[in-house]
Amino acid sequence: MSLLLARRRPLLFPTDAAAAGYADEVLADNPLAYWRFEETSGSIVADEVGSNDGTVFGANLNVLGASGTGSAASFDGTDDYITVPDAAALNAPLSAITLEAIMEPDHGGEARVLLNKYNAGGTARYYEIVLLATGEMNFTLGHNSGAGFAQARTAALTKNTQHLACRWDKNQNGGALQIFINGVETSYAQTASLTADISPNTEPLRIGTNTSANDAFYRGMIDEPAVYDHALTEARILAHAQAAGVA
Repeated sequence: MSLLLARRRPLLFPTDAAAAGYADEVLADNPLAYWRFEETSGSIVADEVGSNDGTVFGANLNVLGASGTGSAASFDGTDDYITVPDAAALNAPLSAITLEAIMEPDHGGEARVLLNKYNAGGTARYYEIVLLATGEMNFTLGHNSGAGFAQARTAALTKNTQHLACRWDKNQNGGALQIFINGVETSYAQTASLTADISPNTEPLRIGTNTSANDAFYRGMIDEPAVYDHALTEARILAHAQAAGVA
């Protein structure tokens, strides 16, 4: 584990009340799963809303988190990741989705996976967020019809603490995939819109690596990841970013 990555970082939330405020905002929007990473040791991270607990492989949980009093997960970019077993709550045909996290990305000239439940070699692709070697970020959704997947891409991201929300609803905005950084929709390139349900698969959900857990290991901090079965509104995304202290 790099000493740089293991060190404690500056406070994002200045008080316990602000920390609770962020969690309250997330829980008010009924996520399918939500991992606060409040654990400071051990090999399990708890799902705050269900039974989708994750197993930690190498990631350091003893890092000052977005709450300012709790912890985040720090990943060394070599072999650290967290895996959540496939479950019904995470594996259903979806017509809308939001993926959310607080992050401190550091691509280091290589592609780095932030969140993955994606089968690139099959038809049931589902979803993935990847930080590219260029610093740009891809949000990808997969389906069983047409081109097989749709993708949105940000401009290169800076290496600092940011709130990320990726959302999509097949019945809104022409099925466009949308990415919000610190509560604001970013400019991005879009390969295609998606007006079919995204296709479920039986892969585990990975935080910090690809489907096979053998490549594209994330480097940097991830905190408070959440998955929703609906598209958060712009107002709710902004409220989350404001509660995180970055908007």
